[in-house]
Amino acid sequence: MVKSIKKLFILFVLLLISSTFLSGCTTRRTLLFLNWGEYINDDLVTLFEEKYNCNLIVDIADSNELFYAKIKSGTTAYDLVCPAEYMVEKMYINDLLQEIDYMKLDALSGNTNEERYQNYRDSIMPGVIQIEDYLNDDMLKLSQVLNFDYDHARSEINHYHMPYFWGTFGLMYNKLNPFFVDNNTYDSDGKFVSNIPDGEPDKLQEDNNAWKVYFFDDSLPEESQLPLDTKVGAYDSVRFFYGAVMTYHASDPNVSVDDNLEAFKEIISRRKYKEWGGDSLKHGIASHNLDIAFAYTGDCLDMVYLSILDGNKLEDVEFYTYTPSVTMAHVDTLVIPKNARHVDLAHDFMNFLLDKNYSWYNNRDIGYCPVLKSVYDMILNEESPNKDEYPTCYVEEDEDELFWKHNWRLAIEKTFPVVDHANGDYTSVKTGIPFSYFENSDIKKLTNAVNNVKTS
Repeated sequence: MVKSIKKLFILFVLLLISSTFLSGCTTRRTLLFLNWGEYINDDLVTLFEEKYNCNLIVDIADSNELFYAKIKSGTTAYDLVCPAEYMVEKMYINDLLQEIDYMKLDALSGNTNEERYQNYRDSIMPGVIQIEDYLNDDMLKLSQVLNFDYDHARSEINHYHMPYFWGTFGLMYNKLNPFFVDNNTYDSDGKFVSNIPDGEPDKLQEDNNAWKVYFFDDSLPEESQLPLDTKVGAYDSVRFFYGAVMTYHASDPNVSVDDNLEAFKEIISRRKYKEWGGDSLKHGIASHNLDIAFAYTGDCLDMVYLSILDGNKLEDVEFYTYTPSVTMAHVDTLVIPKNARHVDLAHDFMNFLLDKNYSWYNNRDIGYCPVLKSVYDMILNEESPNKDEYPTCYVEEDEDELFWKHNWRLAIEKTFPVVDHANGDYTSVKTGIPFSYFENSDIKKLTNAVNNVKTS
Protein backbone atom coordinates (compact mmCIF):
# COMPACT_ATOMS: atom_id res chain seq x y z
CA MET A 1 0.00 0.00 0.00
CA VAL A 2 2.83 2.40 0.92
CA LYS A 3 4.73 1.49 -2.26
CA SER A 4 1.63 2.11 -4.33
CA ILE A 5 1.22 5.53 -2.77
CA LYS A 6 4.89 6.30 -3.46
CA LYS A 7 4.48 5.22 -7.10
CA LEU A 8 1.40 7.41 -7.49
CA PHE A 9 3.23 10.35 -5.93
CA ILE A 10 6.22 9.93 -8.24
CA LEU A 11 3.89 9.64 -11.24
CA PHE A 12 2.09 12.82 -10.14
CA VAL A 13 5.40 14.72 -9.83
CA LEU A 14 6.54 13.54 -13.26
CA LEU A 15 3.25 14.61 -14.82
CA LEU A 16 3.52 18.00 -13.11
CA ILE A 17 7.08 18.53 -14.35
CA SER A 18 6.12 17.37 -17.85
CA SER A 19 3.09 19.67 -18.06
CA THR A 20 5.12 22.60 -16.76
CA PHE A 21 7.85 21.96 -19.34
CA LEU A 22 5.37 21.63 -22.20
CA SER A 23 3.46 24.75 -21.22
CA GLY A 24 6.76 26.64 -20.99
CA CYS A 25 7.59 25.56 -24.54
CA THR A 26 4.31 26.86 -25.90
CA THR A 27 4.03 30.08 -23.89
CA ARG A 28 4.09 33.14 -26.14
CA ARG A 29 5.84 36.28 -25.00
CA THR A 30 3.57 39.27 -24.39
CA LEU A 31 4.39 42.89 -25.23
CA LEU A 32 2.37 45.30 -23.11
CA PHE A 33 2.04 48.62 -24.97
CA LEU A 34 0.54 51.76 -23.40
CA ASN A 35 -0.68 53.90 -26.29
CA TRP A 36 -3.14 56.60 -27.30
CA GLY A 37 -6.56 55.65 -28.62
CA GLU A 38 -6.92 55.14 -32.39
CA TYR A 39 -3.13 55.24 -32.74
CA ILE A 40 -2.17 51.89 -34.22
CA ASN A 41 -3.44 49.87 -37.15
CA ASP A 42 -5.18 46.81 -35.65
CA ASP A 43 -4.04 44.68 -38.58
CA LEU A 44 -0.46 45.68 -37.85
CA VAL A 45 -0.85 44.26 -34.34
CA THR A 46 -1.75 40.91 -35.89
CA LEU A 47 1.19 41.09 -38.31
CA PHE A 48 3.62 41.76 -35.47
CA GLU A 49 2.21 38.91 -33.39
CA GLU A 50 2.59 36.50 -36.30
CA LYS A 51 6.10 37.65 -37.23
CA TYR A 52 7.46 37.42 -33.67
CA ASN A 53 5.22 34.65 -32.31
CA CYS A 54 4.00 36.78 -29.45
CA ASN A 55 1.00 38.63 -28.07
CA LEU A 56 0.73 42.41 -28.34
CA ILE A 57 -1.66 43.91 -25.81
CA VAL A 58 -2.47 47.60 -26.27
CA ASP A 59 -3.71 49.56 -23.26
CA ILE A 60 -5.10 53.06 -23.78
CA ALA A 61 -4.50 56.33 -21.94
CA ASP A 62 -5.87 59.70 -23.01
CA SER A 63 -3.23 62.11 -21.72
CA ASN A 64 0.52 62.41 -21.28
CA GLU A 65 -0.08 63.03 -17.60
CA LEU A 66 -1.83 59.66 -17.30
CA PHE A 67 1.07 57.99 -19.12
CA TYR A 68 3.42 59.42 -16.52
CA ALA A 69 1.23 58.44 -13.58
CA LYS A 70 0.97 54.84 -14.78
CA ILE A 71 4.73 54.50 -15.33
CA LYS A 72 5.58 56.26 -12.07
CA SER A 73 3.27 53.99 -10.03
CA GLY A 74 4.81 50.84 -11.49
CA THR A 75 1.58 48.93 -10.86
CA THR A 76 1.67 47.57 -14.40
CA ALA A 77 5.04 46.81 -15.97
CA TYR A 78 4.55 48.22 -19.47
CA ASP A 79 7.16 47.29 -22.06
CA LEU A 80 6.49 50.23 -24.38
CA VAL A 81 4.84 53.60 -23.85
CA CYS A 82 4.06 56.38 -26.34
CA PRO A 83 4.44 59.78 -24.63
CA ALA A 84 4.97 63.15 -26.30
CA GLU A 85 8.32 64.92 -26.20
CA TYR A 86 7.78 67.01 -23.05
CA MET A 87 6.65 63.94 -21.09
CA VAL A 88 9.74 62.07 -22.27
CA GLU A 89 11.70 64.87 -20.61
CA LYS A 90 9.83 64.38 -17.35
CA MET A 91 10.24 60.59 -17.46
CA TYR A 92 13.94 60.96 -18.19
CA ILE A 93 14.53 63.49 -15.42
CA ASN A 94 12.80 61.16 -12.95
CA ASP A 95 14.84 58.14 -14.08
CA LEU A 96 11.89 56.11 -15.38
CA LEU A 97 13.36 55.12 -18.77
CA GLN A 98 16.03 52.81 -20.08
CA GLU A 99 18.28 53.49 -23.01
CA ILE A 100 17.54 52.01 -26.44
CA ASP A 101 20.08 49.40 -27.54
CA TYR A 102 20.47 50.14 -31.24
CA MET A 103 22.57 46.98 -31.66
CA LYS A 104 19.29 45.08 -31.20
CA LEU A 105 17.79 46.87 -34.20
CA ASP A 106 19.02 44.81 -37.10
CA ALA A 107 17.16 46.97 -39.63
CA LEU A 108 19.88 49.57 -39.03
CA SER A 109 23.40 49.23 -40.39
CA GLY A 110 26.50 50.02 -38.35
CA ASN A 111 28.99 48.24 -36.16
CA THR A 112 28.44 50.30 -33.03
CA ASN A 113 25.47 51.65 -31.11
CA GLU A 114 26.38 55.21 -32.11
CA GLU A 115 26.78 54.33 -35.80
CA ARG A 116 23.34 52.74 -35.85
CA TYR A 117 21.83 55.73 -34.06
CA GLN A 118 23.30 58.08 -36.67
CA ASN A 119 22.04 55.79 -39.42
CA TYR A 120 18.56 56.04 -37.95
CA ARG A 121 18.80 59.80 -37.58
CA ASP A 122 19.67 60.10 -41.28
CA SER A 123 16.50 58.19 -42.17
CA ILE A 124 13.95 60.36 -40.35
CA MET A 125 12.03 63.44 -41.44
CA PRO A 126 13.59 66.91 -40.99
CA GLY A 127 10.64 68.05 -38.87
CA VAL A 128 11.46 65.26 -36.42
CA ILE A 129 15.13 66.27 -36.41
CA GLN A 130 14.13 69.83 -35.55
CA ILE A 131 12.08 68.61 -32.58
CA GLU A 132 14.83 66.23 -31.45
CA ASP A 133 17.47 68.97 -31.55
CA TYR A 134 15.21 71.34 -29.64
CA LEU A 135 14.56 68.63 -27.06
CA ASN A 136 18.26 68.00 -26.59
CA ASP A 137 19.03 71.70 -26.14
CA ASP A 138 16.10 72.08 -23.75
CA MET A 139 17.36 69.20 -21.61
CA LEU A 140 20.75 70.91 -21.28
CA LYS A 141 19.02 74.04 -19.95
CA LEU A 142 16.89 71.97 -17.57
CA SER A 143 19.95 70.11 -16.28
CA GLN A 144 21.52 73.41 -15.29
CA VAL A 145 18.36 74.57 -13.52
CA LEU A 146 17.44 71.25 -11.89
CA ASN A 147 21.05 70.23 -11.25
CA PHE A 148 21.38 66.83 -12.90
CA ASP A 149 24.12 65.50 -15.18
CA TYR A 150 23.39 65.59 -18.87
CA ASP A 151 25.75 64.53 -21.67
CA HIS A 152 24.62 67.11 -24.20
CA ALA A 153 27.34 66.24 -26.71
CA ARG A 154 25.97 62.72 -26.97
CA SER A 155 22.34 63.85 -27.60
CA GLU A 156 21.57 61.68 -24.61
CA ILE A 157 17.79 61.99 -24.31
CA ASN A 158 17.40 61.03 -27.96
CA HIS A 159 18.91 57.65 -27.10
CA TYR A 160 15.95 57.00 -24.78
CA HIS A 161 13.12 57.27 -27.27
CA MET A 162 12.26 56.42 -30.86
CA PRO A 163 9.83 58.76 -32.70
CA TYR A 164 6.56 57.04 -33.65
CA PHE A 165 4.51 59.80 -35.34
CA TRP A 166 4.89 63.55 -35.46
CA GLY A 167 3.06 66.65 -36.56
CA THR A 168 1.84 70.10 -35.62
CA PHE A 169 -1.07 71.69 -33.81
CA GLY A 170 -3.58 73.80 -35.65
CA LEU A 171 -7.22 74.79 -35.93
CA MET A 172 -9.65 72.22 -37.28
CA TYR A 173 -12.67 73.96 -38.76
CA ASN A 174 -16.05 73.30 -40.32
CA LYS A 175 -16.17 74.38 -43.98
CA LEU A 176 -19.95 74.67 -43.84
CA ASN A 177 -19.61 77.66 -41.53
CA PRO A 178 -19.55 80.67 -43.89
CA PHE A 179 -17.14 82.53 -41.59
CA PHE A 180 -14.33 80.25 -42.73
CA VAL A 181 -15.26 79.48 -46.32
CA ASP A 182 -18.04 81.72 -47.62
CA ASN A 183 -17.82 80.65 -51.24
CA ASN A 184 -19.35 77.17 -51.19
CA THR A 185 -21.90 75.58 -53.49
CA TYR A 186 -23.68 72.24 -53.79
CA ASP A 187 -24.05 70.02 -56.83
CA SER A 188 -27.32 68.72 -58.28
CA ASP A 189 -27.37 65.87 -55.77
CA GLY A 190 -26.97 68.28 -52.87
CA LYS A 191 -23.35 67.27 -52.24
CA PHE A 192 -21.01 69.89 -50.79
CA VAL A 193 -18.55 71.45 -53.25
CA SER A 194 -15.96 74.03 -52.23
CA ASN A 195 -15.32 76.80 -54.75
CA ILE A 196 -11.94 77.44 -53.17
CA PRO A 197 -9.51 74.77 -54.51
CA ASP A 198 -7.71 74.30 -51.21
CA GLY A 199 -10.75 75.02 -49.08
CA GLU A 200 -8.50 77.31 -47.04
CA PRO A 201 -10.20 79.54 -44.45
CA ASP A 202 -9.46 83.04 -45.73
CA LYS A 203 -10.16 84.83 -42.45
CA LEU A 204 -7.64 82.65 -40.62
CA GLN A 205 -4.95 83.30 -43.22
CA GLU A 206 -5.30 87.08 -43.37
CA ASP A 207 -2.22 88.65 -41.76
CA ASN A 208 -1.66 85.37 -39.92
CA ASN A 209 -4.63 86.11 -37.69
CA ALA A 210 -5.52 82.50 -36.90
CA TRP A 211 -4.75 82.64 -33.17
CA LYS A 212 -6.33 86.10 -32.88
CA VAL A 213 -9.53 84.76 -34.43
CA TYR A 214 -9.61 81.70 -32.21
CA PHE A 215 -8.97 83.56 -28.95
CA PHE A 216 -11.31 86.45 -29.84
CA ASP A 217 -8.95 89.38 -30.19
CA ASP A 218 -11.14 92.50 -30.47
CA SER A 219 -8.32 94.42 -32.18
CA LEU A 220 -9.36 92.63 -35.37
CA PRO A 221 -11.80 94.33 -37.73
CA GLU A 222 -15.34 93.35 -36.84
CA GLU A 223 -15.78 91.27 -40.00
CA SER A 224 -12.72 89.19 -39.01
CA GLN A 225 -13.92 88.48 -35.48
CA LEU A 226 -15.29 85.00 -34.90
CA PRO A 227 -18.78 85.48 -33.40
CA LEU A 228 -18.99 84.67 -29.70
CA ASP A 229 -21.82 82.21 -30.33
CA THR A 230 -19.59 80.07 -32.59
CA LYS A 231 -19.30 76.48 -31.38
CA VAL A 232 -15.66 76.33 -30.26
CA GLY A 233 -13.75 73.32 -28.93
CA ALA A 234 -10.69 73.46 -26.65
CA TYR A 235 -8.10 70.72 -26.12
CA ASP A 236 -8.52 69.39 -22.59
CA SER A 237 -4.84 69.37 -21.72
CA VAL A 238 -3.70 72.40 -19.78
CA ARG A 239 -0.14 72.02 -21.09
CA PHE A 240 -1.35 72.07 -24.70
CA PHE A 241 -3.84 74.86 -24.17
CA TYR A 242 -1.34 77.05 -22.35
CA GLY A 243 1.02 76.48 -25.27
CA ALA A 244 -1.63 77.64 -27.74
CA VAL A 245 -2.44 80.74 -25.69
CA MET A 246 1.22 81.65 -25.33
CA THR A 247 1.87 81.09 -29.03
CA TYR A 248 -0.77 83.75 -29.60
CA HIS A 249 0.34 85.96 -26.71
CA ALA A 250 4.14 85.65 -26.82
CA SER A 251 4.99 83.51 -29.90
CA ASP A 252 6.44 80.83 -27.62
CA PRO A 253 4.48 77.98 -25.96
CA ASN A 254 7.10 77.55 -23.23
CA VAL A 255 7.28 80.96 -21.52
CA SER A 256 7.11 81.27 -17.73
CA VAL A 257 3.78 80.40 -16.14
CA ASP A 258 4.24 82.81 -13.21
CA ASP A 259 4.96 85.72 -15.56
CA ASN A 260 1.98 84.98 -17.81
CA LEU A 261 -0.67 83.39 -15.60
CA GLU A 262 -2.89 86.47 -15.46
CA ALA A 263 -2.69 86.91 -19.23
CA PHE A 264 -3.57 83.22 -19.65
CA LYS A 265 -6.64 83.60 -17.41
CA GLU A 266 -7.83 86.70 -19.27
CA ILE A 267 -7.39 85.23 -22.74
CA ILE A 268 -9.17 81.92 -22.08
CA SER A 269 -12.08 83.72 -20.37
CA ARG A 270 -12.96 85.76 -23.47
CA ARG A 271 -15.34 83.16 -24.85
CA LYS A 272 -17.46 80.21 -23.77
CA TYR A 273 -16.08 76.91 -25.07
CA LYS A 274 -18.75 74.44 -26.06
CA GLU A 275 -16.50 71.46 -25.43
CA TRP A 276 -13.23 70.61 -23.71
CA GLY A 277 -12.05 67.30 -25.13
CA GLY A 278 -9.43 65.16 -26.81
CA ASP A 279 -10.34 62.74 -29.61
CA SER A 280 -13.95 63.91 -29.28
CA LEU A 281 -13.04 67.27 -30.85
CA LYS A 282 -12.25 65.82 -34.26
CA HIS A 283 -15.51 63.87 -34.25
CA GLY A 284 -17.37 67.03 -33.21
CA ILE A 285 -15.98 69.01 -36.15
CA ALA A 286 -16.58 66.19 -38.63
CA SER A 287 -20.21 65.87 -37.51
CA HIS A 288 -20.68 69.69 -37.51
CA ASN A 289 -21.38 69.81 -33.78
CA LEU A 290 -18.38 72.14 -33.51
CA ASP A 291 -17.25 74.91 -35.85
CA ILE A 292 -13.60 75.21 -34.85
CA ALA A 293 -11.28 73.48 -32.41
CA PHE A 294 -7.65 73.66 -31.37
CA ALA A 295 -6.33 70.17 -32.08
CA TYR A 296 -3.58 68.04 -33.55
CA THR A 297 -3.43 68.41 -37.34
CA GLY A 298 -3.16 64.62 -37.41
CA ASP A 299 -6.55 64.31 -35.72
CA CYS A 300 -8.07 66.15 -38.65
CA LEU A 301 -6.29 63.90 -41.15
CA ASP A 302 -7.66 60.87 -39.34
CA MET A 303 -11.20 62.07 -40.04
CA VAL A 304 -10.26 63.15 -43.57
CA TYR A 305 -9.11 59.59 -44.30
CA LEU A 306 -12.48 58.23 -43.20
CA SER A 307 -14.22 60.73 -45.47
CA ILE A 308 -12.02 59.70 -48.41
CA LEU A 309 -12.84 56.05 -47.74
CA ASP A 310 -16.49 57.08 -48.03
CA GLY A 311 -15.75 58.25 -51.58
CA ASN A 312 -15.12 61.97 -51.05
CA LYS A 313 -12.35 63.81 -52.85
CA LEU A 314 -10.06 65.79 -50.59
CA GLU A 315 -11.34 69.16 -51.81
CA ASP A 316 -14.94 68.16 -51.09
CA VAL A 317 -14.40 67.03 -47.51
CA GLU A 318 -16.61 69.27 -45.34
CA PHE A 319 -13.90 70.09 -42.79
CA TYR A 320 -10.18 70.58 -42.67
CA THR A 321 -7.34 71.98 -40.57
CA TYR A 322 -5.38 75.18 -40.84
CA THR A 323 -1.83 75.30 -39.49
CA PRO A 324 -0.75 78.83 -38.55
CA SER A 325 2.71 79.87 -39.70
CA VAL A 326 3.79 79.93 -36.04
CA THR A 327 2.48 76.96 -34.13
CA MET A 328 3.45 74.07 -31.90
CA ALA A 329 5.04 70.83 -33.10
CA HIS A 330 4.98 67.46 -31.39
CA VAL A 331 6.51 64.04 -31.69
CA ASP A 332 5.00 60.99 -30.02
CA THR A 333 7.71 58.50 -29.23
CA LEU A 334 8.29 54.93 -28.14
CA VAL A 335 10.05 54.58 -24.80
CA ILE A 336 10.97 51.54 -22.71
CA PRO A 337 10.25 51.97 -18.96
CA LYS A 338 12.89 50.97 -16.45
CA ASN A 339 10.69 48.15 -15.11
CA ALA A 340 9.79 46.67 -18.51
CA ARG A 341 9.75 42.86 -18.47
CA HIS A 342 10.13 42.17 -22.17
CA VAL A 343 12.88 44.52 -23.27
CA ASP A 344 13.97 42.39 -26.22
CA LEU A 345 10.40 42.24 -27.52
CA ALA A 346 10.12 46.03 -27.17
CA HIS A 347 13.20 46.34 -29.39
CA ASP A 348 11.61 43.85 -31.80
CA PHE A 349 8.63 46.19 -32.17
CA MET A 350 10.93 49.13 -32.86
CA ASN A 351 12.82 47.04 -35.39
CA PHE A 352 9.52 46.03 -36.98
CA LEU A 353 8.57 49.69 -37.51
CA LEU A 354 11.94 50.47 -39.10
CA ASP A 355 10.72 48.45 -42.09
CA LYS A 356 9.13 51.07 -44.33
CA ASN A 357 6.48 48.62 -45.54
CA TYR A 358 5.12 47.89 -42.06
CA SER A 359 5.34 51.57 -41.15
CA TRP A 360 3.47 52.47 -44.35
CA TYR A 361 0.77 49.96 -43.41
CA ASN A 362 0.50 51.46 -39.94
CA ASN A 363 0.40 55.01 -41.31
CA ARG A 364 -2.40 54.05 -43.68
CA ASP A 365 -4.88 54.12 -40.78
CA ILE A 366 -3.29 56.88 -38.71
CA GLY A 367 -3.67 60.53 -39.67
CA TYR A 368 -0.24 61.73 -38.58
CA CYS A 369 2.93 62.35 -40.54
CA PRO A 370 5.28 59.36 -40.84
CA VAL A 371 8.66 59.51 -39.16
CA LEU A 372 10.62 57.76 -41.93
CA LYS A 373 11.49 59.65 -45.11
CA SER A 374 11.03 56.42 -47.05
CA VAL A 375 7.39 56.11 -45.89
CA TYR A 376 6.67 59.75 -46.72
CA ASP A 377 8.11 59.13 -50.19
CA MET A 378 5.92 56.05 -50.65
CA ILE A 379 2.83 58.15 -49.88
CA LEU A 380 3.88 60.97 -52.21
CA ASN A 381 4.66 58.50 -55.01
CA GLU A 382 1.39 56.65 -54.36
CA GLU A 383 3.29 53.39 -53.92
CA SER A 384 2.36 50.18 -52.12
CA PRO A 385 4.46 47.45 -50.49
CA ASN A 386 5.68 44.78 -52.88
CA LYS A 387 2.94 42.18 -53.27
CA ASP A 388 5.32 39.20 -53.30
CA GLU A 389 7.55 40.33 -50.42
CA TYR A 390 4.83 41.82 -48.20
CA PRO A 391 1.58 40.08 -49.14
CA THR A 392 -0.01 40.89 -45.77
CA CYS A 393 0.61 44.63 -46.25
CA TYR A 394 -0.39 44.75 -49.89
CA VAL A 395 -3.78 46.24 -50.79
CA GLU A 396 -5.21 45.27 -54.17
CA GLU A 397 -4.94 48.28 -56.46
CA ASP A 398 -8.48 48.49 -57.75
CA GLU A 399 -10.24 51.74 -58.60
CA ASP A 400 -11.13 52.46 -54.97
CA GLU A 401 -7.57 51.88 -53.81
CA LEU A 402 -6.10 54.16 -56.48
CA PHE A 403 -8.63 56.83 -55.53
CA TRP A 404 -7.67 56.44 -51.88
CA LYS A 405 -3.90 56.62 -52.45
CA HIS A 406 -4.21 59.69 -54.67
CA ASN A 407 -6.24 61.62 -52.11
CA TRP A 408 -4.09 60.33 -49.25
CA ARG A 409 -1.09 61.80 -51.06
CA LEU A 410 -2.86 65.13 -51.55
CA ALA A 411 -3.84 65.29 -47.87
CA ILE A 412 -0.33 64.55 -46.57
CA GLU A 413 1.34 66.84 -49.07
CA LYS A 414 -1.05 69.69 -48.27
CA THR A 415 -0.73 69.34 -44.51
CA PHE A 416 2.99 68.48 -44.29
CA PRO A 417 4.59 70.07 -47.38
CA VAL A 418 8.20 69.25 -46.58
CA VAL A 419 9.67 68.19 -49.91
CA ASP A 420 11.01 70.53 -52.58
CA HIS A 421 10.06 68.59 -55.70
CA ALA A 422 12.35 70.68 -57.90
CA ASN A 423 15.45 69.08 -56.42
CA GLY A 424 14.13 66.40 -54.07
CA ASP A 425 15.36 68.17 -50.96
CA TYR A 426 13.52 67.92 -47.67
CA THR A 427 12.69 71.23 -46.07
CA SER A 428 10.66 72.45 -43.12
CA VAL A 429 8.22 75.18 -44.03
CA LYS A 430 6.31 75.57 -40.77
CA THR A 431 7.71 77.02 -37.58
CA GLY A 432 6.89 74.26 -35.12
CA ILE A 433 7.99 74.72 -31.52
CA PRO A 434 7.76 71.62 -29.32
CA PHE A 435 6.56 71.73 -25.73
CA SER A 436 9.02 71.79 -22.84
CA TYR A 437 8.79 70.16 -19.45
CA PHE A 438 6.83 72.06 -16.76
CA GLU A 439 6.97 71.43 -13.02
CA ASN A 440 3.86 70.00 -11.32
CA SER A 441 3.36 73.29 -9.48
CA ASP A 442 2.97 75.10 -12.83
CA ILE A 443 0.54 72.48 -14.13
CA LYS A 444 -1.60 72.90 -10.99
CA LYS A 445 -1.78 76.68 -11.48
CA LEU A 446 -2.90 76.21 -15.10
CA THR A 447 -5.39 73.51 -14.13
CA ASN A 448 -7.00 75.78 -11.55
CA ALA A 449 -7.28 78.58 -14.10
CA VAL A 450 -8.91 76.30 -16.69
CA ASN A 451 -11.29 74.78 -14.13
CA ASN A 452 -12.46 78.26 -13.15
CA VAL A 453 -13.27 78.99 -16.80
CA LYS A 454 -15.09 75.68 -17.21
CA THR A 455 -17.32 76.31 -14.23
CA SER A 456 -17.91 80.03 -14.78
